[in-house]
Amino acid sequence: MSVPKTTTIEKIINAFKETKKAGIYTLGYFMAGLPGETQETIKDTINLQNKINPDFVSWGILVVYPGSKLAKLIEAGKYQGKLSNLGEGKNLAGTFFGKGDYLIFEDNLSFDQLRQIIKKANIGFYLRPVYVWQSIKNIKSFSDFKYYFSGGLEVLKSALS
Repeated sequence: MSVPKTTTIEKIINAFKETKKAGIYTLGYFMAGLPGETQETIKDTINLQNKINPDFVSWGILVVYPGSKLAKLIEAGKYQGKLSNLGEGKNLAGTFFGKGDYLIFEDNLSFDQLRQIIKKANIGFYLRPVYVWQSIKNIKSFSDFKYYFSGGLEVLKSALS
């Protein structure tokens, strides 16, 4: 897991702890597929995800835009690996990205491996007993019930697909 030099894991943990203590819902955004990433570094990020225990998580796969600084560095050989054009209509399942024509950086992990890893990370987070119990405790109205119920159904559908 890569963290900017001015940020520490302890600062991240403390920020989530203090935000939750203030009664503010938290969302953890996580990304997989950066240069040099391995299953082990993603596992470290999943462990952090579970330690900070946000109210919601969102996992994404790094998308490299043509002409971007990262694309130029990859094309210049700064990183081992390749840019793969997934082709029109490929779905980045488990991410906010819909279907489209994407460039993905593949080195240690292929796109399909990344997609499976983040799918498991999302499902694993939302189906943890502590998360399910926390969600039940958050239900204060019928509207809350509908929200959590429909979200739970989506997680189960994803797990079964």
